[in-house]
Amino acid sequence: MSPTQVQTESSSETLSGRVLERSDDVLWSVAPDGAVLHNVTTGRYLVLDAGGYATWAYLDGARTVDDVIARVHAVSQQSAETIRGLVHALWAHGFVGERGPDSACGGGEP
Repeated sequence: MSPTQVQTESSSETLSGRVLERSDDVLWSVAPDGAVLHNVTTGRYLVLDAGGYATWAYLDGARTVDDVIARVHAVSQQSAETIRGLVHALWAHGFVGERGPDSACGGGEP
C-alpha cells in the first residue's frame, strides 16, 4: 500500500490528529481562482477555490489535520467546520491519504 492510499475509517474516528499528504495519484494545476485536482486512479476531478487551494497546499505530510485547519482558518474567511469538511472530502475521495511509516521524517525524499 502506498503511503497516501486512502483507508476507510469508522464514524467514531476523526482525522484531527492524523498527518495527511497529497496522493501521488493526483495531478493538479493552479487555476485563476484556486486549483483543479484530478485523481488519475479514480478518474475524479475536484475544483478548489482559493481557500481550498490553501488547504491542499498545507496537506503536505508535515502537519496534523488540526494544524492545517488552524493555519487555513487564520489566513482565510472560511470556518473551521468548512475546512474540516473539505479535508474529509479530499480524504474520502482519494485526493489525500494518511502518511505512512515508511515516509516518516528523515527516511525519504527531502
